[in-house]
This record gives sequence, C-alpha cells and structure tokens, in this order.
Amino acid sequence: MKQKILVLALLSISLSVYSQVGIKTEKPIGIFNIDGQKDNAGSLTPTAAQQLNDVVVLANGNVGLGATSPNVKFTVVTGGTSTSPKPDIKIVDGNQTAGHTMISDANGIGTWKLLNLGVTSTISPIANQSSSTTISSDNSGATFINTGETLHIPEGRWIVNVGMRFNYVASGGTIDYKSSYYLNGYISSSPTTISQTGFTVESVTNNPDFSFGGVIIRGSNYISGTANDNNGSFIQGSSIINVGPGGVDLHILIENIPTPAGATGAAWQYTPTNAENIFYAVPINPA
Repeated sequence: MKQKILVLALLSISLSVYSQVGIKTEKPIGIFNIDGQKDNAGSLTPTAAQQLNDVVVLANGNVGLGATSPNVKFTVVTGGTSTSPKPDIKIVDGNQTAGHTMISDANGIGTWKLLNLGVTSTISPIANQSSSTTISSDNSGATFINTGETLHIPEGRWIVNVGMRFNYVASGGTIDYKSSYYLNGYISSSPTTISQTGFTVESVTNNPDFSFGGVIIRGSNYISGTANDNNGSFIQGSSIINVGPGGVDLHILIENIPTPAGATGAAWQYTPTNAENIFYAVPINPA
C-alpha cells in the first residue's frame, strides 16, 4: 500500500512539473494560456486576429498580451496598424498628462515627463520689440532700462540665447578715445525688475539670475580708422532655464549705468532693428 502511494505521489509531481494551464482552450500555448474568446479552435498557431484576445506565458518567462509567441519579456499587440493605430496601453502613475513622454531614471524606473524636443517655439531673431525706436541709458537713477524685447516660452526645459548690439555714446566728445566700460544685461519675467517668476535658471555658479554682458568700447571707425563715438559693441549670453506650466514672458533689462565721467546724456544706445540682435530659445531634454 505504501508503495502504491509513493508511486502515485511521484506521478503527481511529474505531472505538475510538465503540466500546462489553459483557460478556454484544450491546447494551451506555453505554460499558461487564456483564450479569451475561445476562438483558437485547438490550434497551437492561431491567426493574428485570434491571438488578440490571448494571454500567454512561455516557459522562458516571456509574456504576451495579444501575442502567443512573445520573443521578449513583455509583448503587447493591440491590433492597430500604421494607418489605423489602436492605442490600448495605459500607465497611470500620477504624472500622466497630454504631451508627456515615459522617461527612465538610472535604475530603469519610468515615469511620465515633458519631453519638449520638437516644440515649434524656437524664435530667432528678435521679433517682438515694442518699436524700432532707439533706446538709451540716462541719469534718472533707475537701476535698469527695459529694452521692450519680449519672448514667450512654453513649459519645459530650454536653452535661451541673447545677443545685442550697443553703441558707445560719447556725448560732447569728452570721453577719451578707446575708453570702455562693462555693461550688464538680465533676462527677467518682469519688465522693470529682476525676477524669475515662472522659471528657474540652471547655473554652475548657483547664481539664480540670468545675466549676460560684455565690454562697450569707444573704438575707431571700421572704414576710416578715425575715432568714432558711436561705433558698435556686442554683448551676449545664454543659459538653461526650466519653465513652469503656462509658460513665461521673458524681458531684456539692461543696466542703466551712469554716464561716464565728464559727459552728459546717454552712456549707451540700443536699436531694436539692428541685424545682429538675437533672442531665441531651443527646447532640450528634461534634466
């Protein structure tokens, strides 16, 4: 009796090792197969249409939804085509929203994030100046002069580039030839003060401001070589910024430096229609 029980136990173990589980099918595919519509008709090679309601687990651990021969760990076939796609994959993790892309971290864990490469918002050159009127510094005591340049940037991560031509002003001819000074500019969400409302700046120096600048110099006329009080100098800069939902309007503010010693009137002049002026943004991958 004990021998019979032992034989039956061994047979049971053997059957469990090599058994397959099929639901709604008499010939399961792999070690586990659900034939949802029971339309495989006993075939181990059902048609593509018949496979769409199948769930399969193969002996190597590959799982197929809508596919009975998955060749990777997880395969999903929705039945869609290039001309008639059928989006039947849904991942809800709390970050899902229109326009977001599944992004992986260093460990392969994914979440939905905004990937704004390809957004049609690269803008160059400056096209949003309030007018073509030349703007000048003054001795009013105001910290900044608003150039009137604006640029709207949608939500996302961007490289913003700015470059502007300024003319050195030597009122009354009292400034020495080849004299110079450093001029600062700022990108701000406010037209009057430095502000980063709606965006943050990625800076290697931990400086929260988006600033740029360059030397303004009184040089010679590029044709005659003679002293020219109103020749051009170019200042430029760029930075990576992160813009929040709703986007942001950016403004260019220029330091309203006091008129150089011995002179009256303006220290610099800026003309919005100069061909060299640029103010544009390029979308880049999220950090």
